Amino acid sequence: MPRAATTSLRLQGAVDNLNRVTGSPTYPWRRPPGVTTLTAAVGCFFLDVDGNGVRLERMADHEGNSSLPFGAERHSKRALFGLVQAFTAGIELERRKPQTPRDTRPAP
Repeated sequence: MPRAATTSLRLQGAVDNLNRVTGSPTYPWRRPPGVTTLTAAVGCFFLDVDGNGVRLERMADHEGNSSLPFGAERHSKRALFGLVQAFTAGIELERRKPQTPRDTRPAP
């Protein structure tokens, strides 16, 4: 069975789902009410695309600096789609894991 093509829209959908699962803003920039300048939406995952490939970034601070969850390497859309899907699944799995009570006894 042939694999479905990983389009830009499909990849963006995976990133939107990651933002939803993590409770992060959907768009990397926003304009607060009554403000004329854009403000960085800290925590938002977004795509950086150029002719060499695509990579996932996350807005790190209000100045617009970003972190690179999968490093600086650029990937094909299909490869990055798989990374984002696996990352999202890991976050969801960790959240569903039963919480074990912490040992509150003082250390010896």
